Amino acid sequence: MLKCNRITRLVSQQQEQSLPFSQLIQVKMHLAICSRCRAFDKNNQKLTALMKKFSEK
Repeated sequence: MLKCNRITRLVSQQQEQSLPFSQLIQVKMHLAICSRCRAFDKNNQKLTALMKKFSEK
């Protein structure tokens, strides 16, 4: 299993481009058991949505 620092990088990368299937599965498995990384993912998604709205104005 990948460590949290690698997962957070992949979660951030996933906002910009698709991950290979094997990495996507590893991220999903990690997020299923790690509440801190799930929180990071949720916050990262919110930040991405806010930045997208900001750039549209």
